Amino acid sequence: PTPVTRYVALHSSKPFKILKADPPKPGITVQIDTLSPSSYRLTLSSILPCRELNGTVLTISTDSATMKQISIPFRVIKEK
Repeated sequence: PTPVTRYVALHSSKPFKILKADPPKPGITVQIDTLSPSSYRLTLSSILPCRELNGTVLTISTDSATMKQISIPFRVIKEK
């Protein structure tokens, strides 16, 4: 499969910091861009879309009391 890049946007009404972002596979890279004290864009690169990626999660840890950990599931859609 051809590697793809995907984006995640996180926003909150209160300032927070992303402490770390753990991709589901070692080859996936995550770049965290701060847009404001309460807004971030994560760029996930080198994603190889494959069946094994289904059900895995990107885990984001923050310093926010109300969202210490955010889990974003991966879903690979097979082309017809």
